[in-house]
Amino acid sequence: MSLRRRIVIASLRRIRAIPFARRIVLLTVLFLVAVYAGDAAILSHYYGVLASREHEARDARAALLAEHAGRALAAVDLSLQAIAEQLKTRLPLDKPTIFTQLLLDKYAKALPDVHAIFVLDADGNDVNSTLSYPPPSLNLSDRMYFSEQKKWLGVGLYLDRLQVSRADNRVVFTVSRPVLDNNGNFEGIVASVIDPAYFSDFYGQRGGEQGNVVLLERHDGAILAGTGLSDQDLTESELKSVSQHAKAYSTQAEVHGFPARIVLIGKPTITSPQFLSFCAMDGGLLFVMTLIAWWLATAAAREASAVDREARARRTAEARLLSAFESAPAAFALYDSDDRLVLSNSVYRSFFAPIKDLIVPGKSFQELSEASVKYRAFADAHPDEREFLRWRMDQHRLGVGEPVLQLRDGRWILMRERRTDEGDTVLFYSDITPLKEREEQLGLARQLAEQANQAKTAFLANMSHELRTPLNAIIGFSEMIERKVLGPISENYRQYGEIVRTSGEHLLAIINDILDIAKLNAGKTELRLESVDINRTIVEAIAIMSRKADVAGIAIVTDLVPQAPAVEADPVRIRQVLLNVLANAVKFTPASGRIDVSSAVTPTDLRIVVKDNGVGMAPEDIPRALEPFTQVGRERAMAQEGTGLGLPISKTLVEMHGGRLEISSAPKQGTTVTISLPIRRSGQSVTDKPKLDIAV
Repeated sequence: MSLRRRIVIASLRRIRAIPFARRIVLLTVLFLVAVYAGDAAILSHYYGVLASREHEARDARAALLAEHAGRALAAVDLSLQAIAEQLKTRLPLDKPTIFTQLLLDKYAKALPDVHAIFVLDADGNDVNSTLSYPPPSLNLSDRMYFSEQKKWLGVGLYLDRLQVSRADNRVVFTVSRPVLDNNGNFEGIVASVIDPAYFSDFYGQRGGEQGNVVLLERHDGAILAGTGLSDQDLTESELKSVSQHAKAYSTQAEVHGFPARIVLIGKPTITSPQFLSFCAMDGGLLFVMTLIAWWLATAAAREASAVDREARARRTAEARLLSAFESAPAAFALYDSDDRLVLSNSVYRSFFAPIKDLIVPGKSFQELSEASVKYRAFADAHPDEREFLRWRMDQHRLGVGEPVLQLRDGRWILMRERRTDEGDTVLFYSDITPLKEREEQLGLARQLAEQANQAKTAFLANMSHELRTPLNAIIGFSEMIERKVLGPISENYRQYGEIVRTSGEHLLAIINDILDIAKLNAGKTELRLESVDINRTIVEAIAIMSRKADVAGIAIVTDLVPQAPAVEADPVRIRQVLLNVLANAVKFTPASGRIDVSSAVTPTDLRIVVKDNGVGMAPEDIPRALEPFTQVGRERAMAQEGTGLGLPISKTLVEMHGGRLEISSAPKQGTTVTISLPIRRSGQSVTDKPKLDIAV
């Protein structure tokens, strides 16, 4: 066996060792772990999809804003070029002129993003400005948009960084173009002051969701405009800080034709409303699922614990029952309705030593019988093995007779087989070797039978007492389950408890009948005689059976002789006889049937007659009905409960009183049972007590 397989087997054994209730909780935890892991994967996937969508949206918005910025800057640039070309014809730029003022005003009005247009001479002095005429006396030679143009004799369009205007203290950025003469000499600049608020307002409308930041930057990173950028909003340094800390959520788009770009910084996807809403919904579902799963697990664990306790109690009862069987002095075996071995004790296996290894649950009776013949478990008194096997199978199938056979080791066994109401077969084998030897020595069929019968009776009494102890526990605990003594349980489990209780009570009644048979057979049943009012005893018995008759839809009608004479009898035993007879009448009478109970007095007897209009039986079957463990007719036996002991016990008890129990019946005509009790004076002795000569 490979190491991996050994590890798997060991793990499975450890899991099976865990109580079932704990296994349910463990499986629930593992299930929730799997659910949470799967949910984390779903959240991760959704986060990725949402982040990708937001990134695509940012790219599209950045491209739109870059196009807008390019158009705005292109309009300013073209205007500055046009102004510079016209100023070349009016050089030098040494003083303010109306022409220049009108020219500047014309273009300033056409550019909504321009705050002011002004002209500086070659020394940086303000010559003309749309802010005022004449312009304020300012020298702006230190500004980069002037110094860079003068240094390089014109660099074309120059975008300066954000600065505070000296004219009106506004935060602006400046776009400049050089003014050159025809020989390329530097004569000054024409510049446009751009109001960042123009771009900020547009970006605020087009930037997307609240929380996004949009920046217009130079290529060197200097910020020219951005969302919320005005006198009272974010400073350039704050915007740079935002840009540096949000690179994972930013995108860029170049402003075509200009040394500038659009930077769009989005908020983290994890803080987006869509993701937060999804997380809230998902978390709520997980929470509800967890509560439901945990509630179901704890409920199932509680029920499993109850089942485990019931199973332990059942196993304990079964163990005690098996121990009783094992300690029995006779061989015992049980075959199911399919004629396969269910259980056997060691005495049974010892009787068939040559095949004892084959006597295991699941083996059929025929297989074991064939093996016992093949390996000569019996003595060689039967030379025709095939004929012996056929006889043995017929005897087993019919369940009649009590054959005595000799084993290979010389022992003699008495074999008895009985059918249960469920179709099972119970085998009782007794070792009668000593009796057989005594019979052979003394030549007596009767003394051996008596001693064997006593051994059987002792075995039955011992076994019945052993059975009643675990049965009382089974009935008691099942009744606790049925009444929900330890707390609420499901209706199914309450019904299971009811089934266990009623089955146990039924089995206990059977055992009590068997004990009665054993006592009667052993001659240990004593009568306690007293003066008995038979009519009153009849009424009491009918009252006990009335509920069962009502449930079955059967009417019980009485016709009792008034002032019937009292008889000397045991009232408990007479009531037992009446209950057995009435129970049989109810059992074999269909719904809407009728049972007539009457009494009569003769010079010597008081007679009780119980007549029903039930299924009846053939006259030739009446003697069998009075045999123990016998129910007449296969259909009747399969359809009704009971051991077949009621009538034999009743007949013996009546005979112990010196009376008679007689039966008359016909198929589909009903059955009449007549009980005759002798009328005698107080103190008159009862006849000798009869004994049941039956095999039990």
